[in-house]
Amino acid sequence: MYIVIAGGGLVGKGLAKTLHSAKHDVVIIDNDADVCKDLYTSTGAVTVTGSATDINVLEDAGIDKADVCIGVMDNDSDNLSFALLANFKKVKQVQVQMIDPKYEDVYKSMGIEHIARATELLIDQIIVSIESPELRKLIGFGELELCIINVPEDSVISDLSVLEFKDTKGIPQDLNITCIYDGDTKNLILPNKDTIIKGKDRLFICGTRKNLKKTAQIINK
Repeated sequence: MYIVIAGGGLVGKGLAKTLHSAKHDVVIIDNDADVCKDLYTSTGAVTVTGSATDINVLEDAGIDKADVCIGVMDNDSDNLSFALLANFKKVKQVQVQMIDPKYEDVYKSMGIEHIARATELLIDQIIVSIESPELRKLIGFGELELCIINVPEDSVISDLSVLEFKDTKGIPQDLNITCIYDGDTKNLILPNKDTIIKGKDRLFICGTRKNLKKTAQIINK
């Protein structure tokens, strides 16, 4: 499928990396040229610099042939504008991340039904924390979720590269590490295959809940 993602933050990056790995054609739109450069390097997806609320930018991103559009910008007014333009372009499926519940009726009145609600995500996060305390869910779209997994100092993956982590026995192959919070330097890292995972790091991983839970169990055993 041809998928246009508006917003190049952690959620947009996680979605793009996973969807691109699943052989979808993915285009990410973000206002920041440096963000777009990093996204292209780390995900392999096509990037377009500009506003996702500008119809000319959307046309440059190929919205006329898009099967799915996903708005994950950090405010509802931008996500709403993006979704309305996607509907105008007759995109088959339009999904948005809703920040403020007051926008729900507005979204629905404009024919936007695929809404990731922040309040529901919070409840889901609590449930995930109870069932799998080693996981912290950030957001989900359909079957995909973006979660944080803490790496214990004595973990089997400690001191492995990202590539070696993916080759670790039992680790599902359709997971993607979108970002690493370095436990020593307190910095966020956009990893590549040679990036070393250390104890006390926090991994931002995108995948299905089943595979995330399995991965967390391996990391924490």
